Amino acid sequence: MPSALEISRQATLKPVADIAAGIGLPPWLIEPYGEHVAKIDLAAIEALADRPRAKYVVVTAVTPSHAAAERIDIDADGQVVGLA
Repeated sequence: MPSALEISRQATLKPVADIAAGIGLPPWLIEPYGEHVAKIDLAAIEALADRPRAKYVVVTAVTPSHAAAERIDIDADGQVVGLA
């Protein structure tokens, strides 16, 4: 069975602007960080208030805090090998 890292390396990323447009999120509500990463402005809550509420939220990545990052050991393949 392939590891999560192997699976992620095989993925073809879509531009975040295309994904936002596909779900009806106006471009002024996203703050792009490159082509594949963006933050959604909190103003989206009010701007999209007339739409049905979501049943779940998908989080594709979480950036650890600086303190947490210092306690995690990662090997050359990107695998976590220990927590300090």
